[in-house]
Amino acid sequence: MHDLNKTMFYKTAFDIRTTDEGDDALWSLLCSLRAWATRKYPALPREAAFWSALKRTGRVPFQEGCPVRFRSELCLEDGGNHWALTIEEIAEEPGAAPRHWTTEISFAWTAADAGSVAVALSYGDTPGFLGPCQPEPALTFPGFIRTILENDRLISTASGRPLSLEPTLLHVGQFKDLWNFIADGERETPLVYISPRFESGSDEPSFAVDPKRVAAALGPSAFVCYSQDGAFTQEMCACIPDLGFRCCHGTVRVYAGRPRVEEPGDAGRHRFFPARDIEAMGEEAFIGILRRALAQDVHFYETMLRADGVKWRRDWLIHTKQVKDESVSEALDMVEAAEEEKAVAVDLLEELHHENDQLKACNDELESELYLAQAKATTLEGQLSRAGRQTESADDLHCWPLPYEDILRLFCAHHGDRVDFTDRAYQSLSDCITEPALVWNALHDLCAIAYPLFASHDAGDYAKKFNSQSTFELKRSAGKMTRKDSRLMAQYQDTYQGRAINAEAHLAKGNDDASPNSLRLYFAFDEETGRIIVSHIGKHLDNYSTRYLK
Repeated sequence: MHDLNKTMFYKTAFDIRTTDEGDDALWSLLCSLRAWATRKYPALPREAAFWSALKRTGRVPFQEGCPVRFRSELCLEDGGNHWALTIEEIAEEPGAAPRHWTTEISFAWTAADAGSVAVALSYGDTPGFLGPCQPEPALTFPGFIRTILENDRLISTASGRPLSLEPTLLHVGQFKDLWNFIADGERETPLVYISPRFESGSDEPSFAVDPKRVAAALGPSAFVCYSQDGAFTQEMCACIPDLGFRCCHGTVRVYAGRPRVEEPGDAGRHRFFPARDIEAMGEEAFIGILRRALAQDVHFYETMLRADGVKWRRDWLIHTKQVKDESVSEALDMVEAAEEEKAVAVDLLEELHHENDQLKACNDELESELYLAQAKATTLEGQLSRAGRQTESADDLHCWPLPYEDILRLFCAHHGDRVDFTDRAYQSLSDCITEPALVWNALHDLCAIAYPLFASHDAGDYAKKFNSQSTFELKRSAGKMTRKDSRLMAQYQDTYQGRAINAEAHLAKGNDDASPNSLRLYFAFDEETGRIIVSHIGKHLDNYSTRYLK
């Protein structure tokens, strides 16, 4: 924060870039400081080693016959490097309180050869001094900043435009450029335009305030423009998009930064001062108003990263790094311990997976044996039942091996939550010549292996997982070329509980429809009931490869 015992004398901010690409921007800035300081205080050394030390964190105390001291702070970080310098001077006059001047400079790199500069100059008289104070300082322009702007190794800009200590003279034909700059929403630096006035019958311009004095008082804090040509004023009034922004007849207008000229009422933000008001208060007082508003009361000082702020930031980064390093070390120890525990868990998990695979294989084998035993038992029960009856019931199961229809009914009875059959599936059995045992095994693998894969909805490649566990081959579709033929695809359409299903998926074994050891079993997974719905059992349905073979 600003020292309450100090009076702000001048503040400004601008950008610099070295004229030679890749040069050290901070060193060029320090060279300007050296030129100014050694001219003002000849006792200071000119050696580069003395001044280059200030590029880092350093101190230069008061010396005999040289009432000035320096303190620099440097903070290097990934998000941007910052450097700050505090210059303290003591000015003495006989019989008056010593005056302490403080110049604070902040530099933030935007590239190796460029950066943003902020300068704040304040003063205060020695507290508690019993005696008169020195007179208020004149509104001069700080020599240090002038040295920076005059350094031929640096290009100084504000809002993207070169800075000058001289006002810009405008001529007819340049109003369009002036308006574009006034209306630039990215412009942060204020622009002061001083319009001319002409006495009746005279072409000689006069001004309510001297443009050169205004430019000298404001420096980089504002762009100062003026015109000596009445035709330029006429051009402004004729070409300006909104007359609320015009400035003429000796008026001085301050076009504020960050304009929004397209918004209604924005013209009111850009203050103007008629010539009669300026003359009534006097040129000195008016320049004092501009100096206070544009070069003293600006708000960037509150966020300016000064020497104490840079030091605090550097200390905070060091502390943060130490805490981070300690946390990382602890985290690495925890990770190492976790990795060891994970390795033990992985070994145990592999053993459990292996044991589980063995148990599943054994369970599948026992289930198959159980299904076979139950089927045989059902057959024997049917034979015993028929032995005591003269007529055979339509629901009786026949002797082993079972007919296809009985196999389907048996699976519906024992696995009705997993599998069901469409009318077309039962009809397809009339042409089926496959061994019943093969049909049995296919339905068993469909219920025991395929069903969990389809029901999980998260099994990845169903076919690959099924084929690794079954003697049958699971194919997900009828093939790319078959899908392009609507006539062929009609074979795979079926109806279940009044809903259309697509039964492209199928189990396959063998390729000879004339062999009892060949089988094609077509099915679909019904999301609504959560069952596998079998649509066809027996021979191949036509596909792109077999369409001309029958």
